[in-house]
Amino acid sequence: MSRSVLLEEQILSLLRKMRTPIPQSQIAKMLNIDSRLVSRALARLARSGKIRRNYVTLNGKRLLVVYPVKTVEEYADIPYIPCLLCPNLNKCGIGQEFDPTKCEKLTHWLIHNSERGS
Repeated sequence: MSRSVLLEEQILSLLRKMRTPIPQSQIAKMLNIDSRLVSRALARLARSGKIRRNYVTLNGKRLLVVYPVKTVEEYADIPYIPCLLCPNLNKCGIGQEFDPTKCEKLTHWLIHNSERGS
């Protein structure tokens, strides 16, 4: 693998481990790598859709913060929810024709999954 790909993987690993947006300037310090190399790697990661960069103002300073974009694999552990395949999903809502607070399938699923998680 090339150095740039290894650096990108290292940055992604750090971002996922931190779980909160990190100022771009901190990434170079945390990895002890030249900030220009980090900036280029972050630009490539942003273009590929693996990260997002946003400006925020903190204590009067404008910072560029970086965070990973969740991938499909990260959502794979979300269990089956009956609402996803329900034919009445577009008519469902509190106070509507189909109400999730009165749905037997959803209630059964919630009870079953809360017992499994305990």
